[in-house]
Amino acid sequence: SIYVTKLDAYNLLVQAKHKLFILNYYSGFIRIIDDFPTDFDNDIEDFAHITLQNGETWVYRRGIRVYDSMFKFKYKLVTSQINQANLPFNPIITVYETKSKTIWIGTNAFGLYKYLPERDVFNYIGNHQSSPVALSNSVIWDVFSKDDKLIYLLTLNSLSIINLVNKSVKEELLIGRDKLITYGNKLFNSGSGDIWICTKKGLMVYKNGKISHVDNEILSDPTLNIFDYLQLADDIFLLTTNKGILKWNSKTSETEKISSIISKPIGKYKGKIWVDAGSKIVRFDELTLTKTDSILKGSSGKFPNSPIKCFYTDKKGR
Repeated sequence: SIYVTKLDAYNLLVQAKHKLFILNYYSGFIRIIDDFPTDFDNDIEDFAHITLQNGETWVYRRGIRVYDSMFKFKYKLVTSQINQANLPFNPIITVYETKSKTIWIGTNAFGLYKYLPERDVFNYIGNHQSSPVALSNSVIWDVFSKDDKLIYLLTLNSLSIINLVNKSVKEELLIGRDKLITYGNKLFNSGSGDIWICTKKGLMVYKNGKISHVDNEILSDPTLNIFDYLQLADDIFLLTTNKGILKWNSKTSETEKISSIISKPIGKYKGKIWVDAGSKIVRFDELTLTKTDSILKGSSGKFPNSPIKCFYTDKKGR
């Protein structure tokens, strides 16, 4: 698989299994940024990257390689199997930066880490005795926080709400309308401030201290697997699912199917919606949500013939 983010009007940043490179979208020219060393775990299939507010790019899988705003390699954040002040020797699933520039790192089975760049150390939250609060599940799929005091974690089969002020944690199981425990994919919030959870058994909401199913027959269907979301306005979202792409109004609960394409990632750039349709990338007009064009993958196209894990536009809209 590959992980793709947009740099500007002409270039894409692409992370493949062994390389990091910039692809010129129009000419097809490739500029190699880095050939990953073997100790960066080139055999792992789950990898991603993020551009932070300071211009750095963090490439993560088992460990993190940090590049400056010109994509020059700076350093690797150290992994350790025993030191809780370092990253664990374990795959990193998600990296989340809050508006206050705090960086939260979710791992596969080693809990949550808060990175303090001014001290170059990590604060650990998990099931180790050194943790200020204990998590019963240390697989962290997604992280969300408004203030770095109340942290929402999507773990293997639950939503964990950590209060760092009183050092408490509340865990709510994800249970589908069919009464079966399920797994989560993504967390997000809407204009109302509610926390929404994309799961393998439909959409759920955390509100007034508890998780409930949305009041919508389509979105609460336990056979609906919601992969990802894209926010178009305060209360308007697109959801990619195993039954196509849905447009949803979180305020009115109105839901409309706009395409039968089954795509896990979804992104927006300069008035167009991007989705992965297997052999090609399909784009839709942001306002009308009608299909505008397609981009082939493979030798005849501008993208490698690999599954795309993410479309990402940074905070500057690039």
